[in-house]
Amino acid sequence: MRRINQALDKDSIIEALSSGDGAIFPNKWSLFMFAAVLGFKHGCREKLTKADQGKAIRTELFANNDMCFNGVLNLMTLLEMEDERILVSNEQNDDLKVRIFEEYINGGLSILESKLESSSYSLDSIVAFVAEEIFKGKVEPSEIKIEI
Repeated sequence: MRRINQALDKDSIIEALSSGDGAIFPNKWSLFMFAAVLGFKHGCREKLTKADQGKAIRTELFANNDMCFNGVLNLMTLLEMEDERILVSNEQNDDLKVRIFEEYINGGLSILESKLESSSYSLDSIVAFVAEEIFKGKVEPSEIKIEI
């Protein structure tokens, strides 16, 4: 399966959320998984107009972790295409699965960018955003207790 590309116009949010001392996500693949699911939840799928091939991520990084990458990839594609034949692994189907996943990542990153750009992508702003997504305004971010 080919690598997962990232859109050039999303470099700043990817860097802000997945690198440096203030990184919210420990690596890009976990950010990409979060963004893809967020994009899928909101039906926000954006084509990558320009991708940076040099920053593409090997799918093995997703598959070697407990995130059930192939399950998420297949489920998103199946729900998008509504044709179970898409689950057959071949070069054409695998490329389509990755493209759909990339477009949901891009859409999810756009959502994150618009919601968090004024907050400098802080952990508090991510927590508030997730609380809003989960509880639909029924719980204040200050009421959420995070323990590590």
